[in-house]
Amino acid sequence: MTIKHSVIYQILSMIIVGVFLLGCAGGTAIPKSTSTFTPSLEQTDKSPFTGIPCAAPCWQGLEVGKSNENDVTAILPTLTFINQKSVQIFRKASMPDYYNKPYGPGIKIVANCINSEKECLKLTTANDILQKIIVRMNYDMRPDEAIRYLGNPDYIGTGYLGTESIICEVYLVWSRNRLVLASRFEDSVGAEQYCNVVRSEGKVPASLPILEARYLSDAELDTYLSSGAGKFFEFSGTMPDK
Repeated sequence: MTIKHSVIYQILSMIIVGVFLLGCAGGTAIPKSTSTFTPSLEQTDKSPFTGIPCAAPCWQGLEVGKSNENDVTAILPTLTFINQKSVQIFRKASMPDYYNKPYGPGIKIVANCINSEKECLKLTTANDILQKIIVRMNYDMRPDEAIRYLGNPDYIGTGYLGTESIICEVYLVWSRNRLVLASRFEDSVGAEQYCNVVRSEGKVPASLPILEARYLSDAELDTYLSSGAGKFFEFSGTMPDK
């Protein structure tokens, strides 16, 4: 084969390989999905805002200060908004007790949402008494929507929990129901838009994303309201974002 023919052969080979690779890439490329998963009604827990099957301070038939460990563990298999395979029960030698003693043996239960790896549920007991229920929202909820069902909260407030990093929370508190709707922010944008506004204006922005429902004992709720890290105001309405 002459040098001229060799060069032409190499060029044709490169063109053929290039066309082949381009064709394969075009035929096998899978576009990234831009859709987001929207949980169905059965995959969410909207009981804090519907009162079904019971209204705060009751949640799913459980009540802080009244229900025991058997009550708590029995309700878990009925919850359709959590991933049942993610349920973990940790038995602890010492858990906070807000009713009888400062501490006592108990359990901590955690579970993820049915539609994500995020934690959706946390319950704790001590001395065979349910001490706390925390339900994390896997759907959008804003203050005005919550207020339509629950009525006006008694207090709104904010607390700064971080020392070396920004961690702040915004609270809406219904004292008689022992219910706190909370949102935590761990960045300067969230702190500025929500925590700082509540602290300076004494009002909750209407766009606040409510992230958790916390069912507490009277004693723990009093700790929220009296904590030196927090600042609370009587509710006087929501406000549009600045």
